[in-house]
Amino acid sequence: MRGEFYDGLATVEAVKERGALKTTFIGLDVMNAAEDRVLVQGDPERLQVKDELRGLISFKSDRLKK
Repeated sequence: MRGEFYDGLATVEAVKERGALKTTFIGLDVMNAAEDRVLVQGDPERLQVKDELRGLISFKSDRLKK
């Protein structure tokens, strides 16, 4: 996601129930120095999902810093 001042990473977790997707978690990581987090929906304990997924992603801005 792109914002006026910072980029962000949205994480959405969903499960399929009876043929339909049910959203169980929505969160946002703000890519600022403080690495602010916003829990939009779901259990705060599921924030670990964000950590696991973020570790798997290579960001374009990270490559530019090298």
